[in-house]
Amino acid sequence: MKRLLSLLLLLLICWPGTAIQAEFGSNDAALVAERVQFLTPRIPGDHPRLMLTRSELPEFRRFVMAMRQRREYPAVFKNVLIPPSGLPLPDEPPAPHGKGFDGREIWRKGYQTAFYAGSQAQQYAFSYLLSGDPVYGREAARWLLHLAGWDVNGGINIRENDEAFIQSLRPMLYAYDWAHDALTPPERRAILQALDVRLKILFPHITRKFSLDRPTPPDNSLSHPLRFISTLGIAGLVLYQDLPEAPTYLAWAYEYYLRRFPVWGGADGGWSEGLNYWATATNQHFQFLDAMQALNLTEILQKPFFRNTGYFALYNLEPFPASSFGDLCNVMAPNPNIALIFEKLALFYQDPYFLQYFRTIFERYPSGRDYYQFSYFDTLFQLYRKDQSQLAPRSLAELPRSRFFRDIGWVAMHSALGGRDDIMLGFKSSPYGSASHSFSDQNSLVLNAFGEPLAISSGYREWYDSPHHLGWTRTTRSKNAVLFGGEGQPVKDASATGTIRRFYTGPGFDFASGDATPAYRKAGARQALRHVLFVDRRYFIVFDELQSGAPVSYQWLLHAKEPFAIVPAQGTATMERHQAGLRVMFLEPEPGQLDFSQTDRFSVPVDPHFAAKLPPEWHLTVAAERPQTARDFLTLLQPYRLPRETAPAVRVEQRDSGYRLMVADHSRQDQIMLTKEGRAEFKTERGRLHGKAGVITTAAGKPVKFLLIDGRLLQGAGLELEASRALSLEGAFSAAGLRLSASVPGVTELRIRLPFVPQAISGIPGADWRFDRETQCLFLKLTRDGTIQIQ
Repeated sequence: MKRLLSLLLLLLICWPGTAIQAEFGSNDAALVAERVQFLTPRIPGDHPRLMLTRSELPEFRRFVMAMRQRREYPAVFKNVLIPPSGLPLPDEPPAPHGKGFDGREIWRKGYQTAFYAGSQAQQYAFSYLLSGDPVYGREAARWLLHLAGWDVNGGINIRENDEAFIQSLRPMLYAYDWAHDALTPPERRAILQALDVRLKILFPHITRKFSLDRPTPPDNSLSHPLRFISTLGIAGLVLYQDLPEAPTYLAWAYEYYLRRFPVWGGADGGWSEGLNYWATATNQHFQFLDAMQALNLTEILQKPFFRNTGYFALYNLEPFPASSFGDLCNVMAPNPNIALIFEKLALFYQDPYFLQYFRTIFERYPSGRDYYQFSYFDTLFQLYRKDQSQLAPRSLAELPRSRFFRDIGWVAMHSALGGRDDIMLGFKSSPYGSASHSFSDQNSLVLNAFGEPLAISSGYREWYDSPHHLGWTRTTRSKNAVLFGGEGQPVKDASATGTIRRFYTGPGFDFASGDATPAYRKAGARQALRHVLFVDRRYFIVFDELQSGAPVSYQWLLHAKEPFAIVPAQGTATMERHQAGLRVMFLEPEPGQLDFSQTDRFSVPVDPHFAAKLPPEWHLTVAAERPQTARDFLTLLQPYRLPRETAPAVRVEQRDSGYRLMVADHSRQDQIMLTKEGRAEFKTERGRLHGKAGVITTAAGKPVKFLLIDGRLLQGAGLELEASRALSLEGAFSAAGLRLSASVPGVTELRIRLPFVPQAISGIPGADWRFDRETQCLFLKLTRDGTIQIQ
């Protein structure tokens, strides 16, 4: 019988000449037919069914009224059960026309009017849901019927103003569900007819871009349609028994979330468009996923992307205003919408770290009405669900301090994850290129520390693709990156990609290598490598290896919210802002080979209508003007808390194969060795490295910490270790012995000379180690990543 039903559904969906068959291929149709069969017995036949079912309604009403009487969260309740005042219905938005500022203002006011009208209908429908008072139902009907009369070929035309289209449609769906019982049959028919027309526009608008049986390559046209899938799914749920195509809408959306979502990330939970678009998109997609969860349909939320996407924000969003990558992330701070996302994720996944970060950034719940953020409706539903949870938070110190999001090519390095005294460096080399809301910033970095954004992603967005946005903000010139002969990476180009080649994180050090060569191809680059080493959670070494097909000059760029104090003769630039500062020391080329300049002007200025509202920024350019086919930049970046710390003393030793740095800071000295790509060994009288990077930290002349990255040998300052295969390893000596943290490619033999005789070793089987007293060497057999304590 089930097989017969599936066949009938498939014939209905794929029958030649039907409207639905034209919207997607036969493979999609087969998946949809099977999903419809699964969903049909699980969709309630009555209303409400968005966010809660009719059986839950009495309990939800009691919960909300009790909270209201206790005067909890007064800001949340300010819009609840407000008596209708007969507000005038707004005119239908005009069709957008014109270019530049004036044209964008018409477009913007159009979607604002659309959302205002839609949210009025939703608000009165919600009040009806809570009270059952027909007065609210009548007011919801008045606004719904007004919206139903708008011309889909006018001001809400999806081709001209897709935001006005979707921002009027989504609240109509909520209002229809929540006020369903208050609508008369003629009103329902009129509203359903309007919804039917809109959904027959929306469905092909989405399915022309996305397929269920093959991935969609990223491009510049996908951001909005991907977000609209949530509304399509909500429509299918609300209208499941009311429109013949509604089961297809719901089933297609459900399958897309399950099989292909998202375009902008993967299993690691990343979102290549950046934190701002992650936050607004997550808000939209949770509208649908919350509705599914209320019906105990949680299969989609088991996907690795959804399980991990909270960690993308936890590691990249600081608990203070900070800079990040992507559109509208010049400086971004936590907000009530993001806090609520964390609490939702915490409760669903029972994740105590999400709950801890929610508490870290929480100030208040969303209490207004906003399409791009959660509204007070969402807050009340969340408080209702939260009341049933007993989850306790756990310290973020239990997590790795840093993390690599392989799916999008982002690295987040931290000194104190989730703390307001954190030092955070973001590093990006992404396979998504500069498509959509990603910028031309492969191998760029941002740096935030001690509550301040220090090295920022420069530029503003007055409106999307304004002259300033397109000509400055999206470009490499506005990022903390490099230029080849004054040229950067192309904008809006999915092929302008980068790759994180190496990543290591341990208790005391982080290391990452990015390859942005494809992104710089049009600038003539043969090699564009950047390596970032976080030394003892105190400062960073940035090593750029650049090669061009022809001799060119090279420019190293840095941007900040405050001016730089430049000392060209010393090769230093220092910037201070409020309670923190950043010192940059240029070690290679030598200062005499560099030209230093800064300006607070944008090469493409901010639109005059916005210029007075946006604070100035300073742009440092350090240029090696003598044309060469190859150039290295070696810099030290030291963030510090004011009052100013003493600058470290640095000596540099150069060889054909790489560099050796001696960095003396307070009572410690760091010996840092870096090899050039393809040159595995670096050797001097005082140290030897076979690998990509090595660090030996000494105090009173004795090693206290060390690091080996992608290497087989590290020697210096009395330390000696050698491995049978290249591995990444760090160690720290203490009164308790030696603690090793290893990342190994497979079974690896390690020999290390010890200043003491080990008495016990944990973290490795007894058969996998031995100590030779004659040579004072410990021999270990490493079979997996992990920590070893040697006492």
